[in-house]
Amino acid sequence: MHRPILIAAAAALVLAGCGPAPGEGEQALKAAGPQPSLTVAAAAPAGPATAEGFIARVSAGNVFEMEAGQAALSKAADPRVKAFAQTMIDAHAASAADLQKAIAASGLAVMPVKAQTPAVIKRLDEVNLAKTEVFDKTYLRTQVIAHEQALEVLRRYAEAGEVKPLKDFAAKAAPAAAERQAMAERLAASL
Repeated sequence: MHRPILIAAAAALVLAGCGPAPGEGEQALKAAGPQPSLTVAAAAPAGPATAEGFIARVSAGNVFEMEAGQAALSKAADPRVKAFAQTMIDAHAASAADLQKAIAASGLAVMPVKAQTPAVIKRLDEVNLAKTEVFDKTYLRTQVIAHEQALEVLRRYAEAGEVKPLKDFAAKAAPAAAERQAMAERLAASL
């Protein structure tokens, strides 16, 4: 049985970087009274082997990939890096949709992360703050690392996950993540 975890909407706003001052979110939640029992996959408080942890990690990864890809579209110097960034945006938008379908098929009351988590913010800062002359290499390095981490999470859940639709999603997504990692490595090596 899955234990629902309630995470306040105010906390999600804080994670997104546009929330209330510390402590105000808790006060707002208390003032709002009881909330419905809905799990929100946050910055992976549960391990990736749990359904909630897995959803949190994958959805946060999708957010990172799409936002970093947008930065690369505007800042990358090499047209191949821009093309790769567009591929990442498209692939992770599709991954987010496929994850949402797997969540629905699982019957879990879980919402994927759609805001920037602290981990996503840190990685995005690395990309966004990269100087022009090193942007392409910085972006591709973050892509290799992000896909290594995603691949580990996907493979682990495909092997030992607890919810079949999510296991199926992970098994299908792992080879695609491995290919995107290899693409990033090849492109980085060619710069």
